[in-house]
Amino acid sequence: MDPVNWHEDYWFDKYYAGTITDEFKTWWLGFYGRPDIYKDKPDELESYWVRCAFAWNGWNARKAEE
Repeated sequence: MDPVNWHEDYWFDKYYAGTITDEFKTWWLGFYGRPDIYKDKPDELESYWVRCAFAWNGWNARKAEE
């Protein structure tokens, strides 16, 4: 189901990869696309994972209020 390697970024893997849900992954990929589209731009790829972490934190905050 999941062709994305959510463990490829050390920092994201260490703090977030093990906790994200399939529901979030589907939303995230629909919004930002796959990380491999940023492979030729290392700064953008790093930013991709940082944005993903922030989005995941926001996602969890919203879910906690439901």
